[in-house]
Amino acid sequence: KSGQIVEIGESVLGEGCRMVSQSDILKYGITRVHINLSAVQCMQKDLKERVQRIVKKYDVDPNVLYFEITETAALHSDSYLTEKLKGITDAGFKLILDDYGSGFATFGYLLHFPFSVVKFDKEMVWQATEKEKTLIALNYVVKMMKALGLEIVAEGVETNKQAEQLKEIGCDFFQGFLYAKPMQEEMFLAFLKDKNRKG
Repeated sequence: KSGQIVEIGESVLGEGCRMVSQSDILKYGITRVHINLSAVQCMQKDLKERVQRIVKKYDVDPNVLYFEITETAALHSDSYLTEKLKGITDAGFKLILDDYGSGFATFGYLLHFPFSVVKFDKEMVWQATEKEKTLIALNYVVKMMKALGLEIVAEGVETNKQAEQLKEIGCDFFQGFLYAKPMQEEMFLAFLKDKNRKG
């Protein structure tokens, strides 16, 4: 309500870019960094210019940055938002539809907006590994998305069983406690170095 989300969002983007620019994460196999854009940010008339200014400040390759758009933002499926998001992709950035399947997302979003990646909501991931019908439905959703050339990230992966089932139906990437929990920057860099050392 106060509008501070714009300032907070730009601060997060700046910190992400600073980390990419000033650390060795790209050398340790990190090929993409996901940054959330709020619904309010997406409606800023100078969204592309704001983003480019921050990215240029830290000299970060746009191909490394993927912007996650929440379903709340995608609900504003009008020509204005489409124009703003197209400006982002035209500048070399990628767009992700976040939390797909959390209750509001429709397949139409994927046709209307220039998304290249979809993130499945963790609740849908958990249900798929517990209920056969959900897994069957998810399998067909994945096939449709793949036919559209979309990459798929599964959120909330906590067990090897979940990872194996999701990989089998075609999910490309996995995010969750099975791999790591949220951590501070220094811990994350140490985590990457340790993983790289162990191969």
